[in-house]
Amino acid sequence: MAGKILNGGRALYVWTATNGTTPTVGATPVYSNTDQIDTDVSFDDQGVATVTVNHTQFDEAWVTFLETYARPTASSSGTVEDITYEDNTTVLGAAASGTLLYIQVKGGTVSGGTSEGKRMGFHMFGVAQKSSGSWNQSGGVYNKPTLSFVAQAVEGTITIASTYFASVLVTAATQTLNSTSRKYGTMFFG
Repeated sequence: MAGKILNGGRALYVWTATNGTTPTVGATPVYSNTDQIDTDVSFDDQGVATVTVNHTQFDEAWVTFLETYARPTASSSGTVEDITYEDNTTVLGAAASGTLLYIQVKGGTVSGGTSEGKRMGFHMFGVAQKSSGSWNQSGGVYNKPTLSFVAQAVEGTITIASTYFASVLVTAATQTLNSTSRKYGTMFFG
């Protein structure tokens, strides 16, 4: 029987990051969320991932994260449009503020197959989209703001220590992102 996943892991973790030939990830998360209603990980035709989370967290910590990492400022207004160069390198314009982040999404636990009992996750380097924080409010229903990230290509290779995955995986193990096969993020199991 093939492995199947029912439900999500209900957790998102975000660290600051730097790119280049030797990418780095910050020591502690700048944001975490365990109030997800749903999480969507999607890919465009070039394999660039977008992660969108609908959740119920709506407090000062959430707003501080938005203002710090998703909202444009005079010094980070960027270009108006996304630019993709002929070597497929993309510079994001109005879609994101430009602060590079390392994002982990905790997935569900696998039932059956060769990955039985392991938890699936997804990670990538990316930026928070400026549309993050949108919500709808109505009577008798919790506000469910969105948080969206779009992947940025990893320029070098980074091996991320197993300690970063202790809250995500059943059995934490190191994970790698690189500029060839995993430059826009990847799924992992553990």
